[in-house]
Amino acid sequence: MCINMGQRVINQLICALVLFIFPQFAFAQSLQEKKVQISAEQALASEVAYTNQVCGSDISASVDWQSFSSADRDPEFGLSSSCDAALSAIENLCTSEDSQQAIKAQVNQVVCTKGASRNVTLRQGTLLFQMNGPDGDDFEFIRDYLKNKISATDTE
Repeated sequence: MCINMGQRVINQLICALVLFIFPQFAFAQSLQEKKVQISAEQALASEVAYTNQVCGSDISASVDWQSFSSADRDPEFGLSSSCDAALSAIENLCTSEDSQQAIKAQVNQVVCTKGASRNVTLRQGTLLFQMNGPDGDDFEFIRDYLKNKISATDTE
């Protein structure tokens, strides 16, 4: 009976220790992910402010964080620069009053998301940029799409 009681105490201590250690590890991991997310959102807010200044627009931008795995949130993935590419492509097209008006009329929001392949669409004012890692020149990819999609007399 004493051996059974001693084994039970040891098992309870091991369980308590495991429950104490693993939540701490999970919390530390999510804290690091949160830091990366905050940093990316700050960089995105700065870039969207610049885009709005250049284009005279009121575009908002966001990241669909649910679409990104933990590994994708790693700074090496290039999330900030990929989202920035979408805004830079818009800025590049704001070269005249006509193109600025076209951007203002047709682009209200930019959403960066993770998908199976790189893609960009513009629907109902939302430019959805679906990235899949560093796929090359995102800026050129998005700019070329927008040049063909945005109707303005001067977007060259």
